[in-house]
Amino acid sequence: MLVMILFMNTVSNVSIAILMADLQGDIAGFLISTFTIVVVSEIVPQTIGNRFPIAISHYLKYFMWFYFIVTSPVSFLIGGILQKVLGDGGGNLLKKSEMKKLFEHQESQKILKASERKILIAALELKNRTIA
Repeated sequence: MLVMILFMNTVSNVSIAILMADLQGDIAGFLISTFTIVVVSEIVPQTIGNRFPIAISHYLKYFMWFYFIVTSPVSFLIGGILQKVLGDGGGNLLKKSEMKKLFEHQESQKILKASERKILIAALELKNRTIA
């Protein structure tokens, strides 16, 4: 899905740049396309998406499925190559001991209070505790 989104974003950005360069000339086309891409393609969608993520997802689901199907040959090829080269990439997962160290570091940096750190560490150890 990420490959499809990035692929379609690139296609639209390049299309806008080429169209504006043809219609307005090199310099004016560059300036107009840059402004349009930054505002219309980056700032506004991210602002709306951060404010209304569920509603946006609901209204765009069929649009996304259409482009998912259309770009699937390229998306799956690129995704497969990336998975082979970079590995599975299960995300940034931390072990419990690493999280405890992170909480201690955040407490030393005054990001967390001591009481908050204790609650977080207790939550991590909750599975190991028995209630009498």
